[in-house]
Amino acid sequence: MGEQSRIYTSPIDAQVAAFAFSAYSNTTGRFRKFFNPLLGETFEYEQDDFKYHGEQVSHHPPVSAGHAIGNGWIWYQTFSADITWNTWAQSCEFAPDRPVRLQLKGEEYSWNKITTYIENLLCVPEQRKLSHEGTIHVRCSNGAAAKIFVRKNKDVSGEVMNPSGERFCRLSGKWDEKFFRETDSGENEELIVVSSKVLHPEYFGFSDFTMGLNQLYAEDEPLLPPTDSRLRPDIRTLENGDLDKAAAYKHELEKASGQTSLQHAHPYSFHSRHKEHALLMRRRINPFGLRRSMTISQKRRYS
Repeated sequence: MGEQSRIYTSPIDAQVAAFAFSAYSNTTGRFRKFFNPLLGETFEYEQDDFKYHGEQVSHHPPVSAGHAIGNGWIWYQTFSADITWNTWAQSCEFAPDRPVRLQLKGEEYSWNKITTYIENLLCVPEQRKLSHEGTIHVRCSNGAAAKIFVRKNKDVSGEVMNPSGERFCRLSGKWDEKFFRETDSGENEELIVVSSKVLHPEYFGFSDFTMGLNQLYAEDEPLLPPTDSRLRPDIRTLENGDLDKAAAYKHELEKASGQTSLQHAHPYSFHSRHKEHALLMRRRINPFGLRRSMTISQKRRYS
């Protein structure tokens, strides 16, 4: 082994690989179609240690951009996907086509997202099947890399390579249970343990925390921009139990969103960097300006 291989002992790249993979660990039971974001719709979340801002930047094709900043790290993603519908097989495939990026401890990481499959689309939600398949390639600016192989039967395997291209550790597990780091010396470390707490299939398979993100508190409402998801009248009406009125609101909003897209609306908080196929925050020093979100009441509930 070369000198570079001997000094490469940090498991940080394995942890980043686990983070890249973790996006799929909470998708069990997510069979229902949720509300489509509208053009220009935003969502902001703030805790003591990080801030997040998301915006729907395109209507046709649908494109979402997200940016989060915390203590020593910056994460951002532009999400769009090629969607293939198979009417005969009653299935569809979502193949994301842009990378996720992370700046951490002086290094820059990027990785792709894999294809998601949904079967039995014409059946009731409880009879639909969701699976993921593909290879996640994680790349680091220090030359290290990881490959994670995800199979439809939920098995996951992979490896992390050091900057010299030699294997540093193996990865294994199931995407809805656990994810391990296995070293050649026999050391094992659990990188992800999926909570056994039952998600809510009647609410899009969300957890208690995820459902609470849309809660609108009276003290927070004056602090939110008018484009925030929590202020959508169709969602608020649906959560208040008036399904017919919610459907009418939804139709009006989607119609207005389509008309706005024809006027070539531009993102408010992001700008395009075509070389990286990414949308970056316009205000990099303080991307949230004077706006706040998810304030004291939300922090108190989930702290």
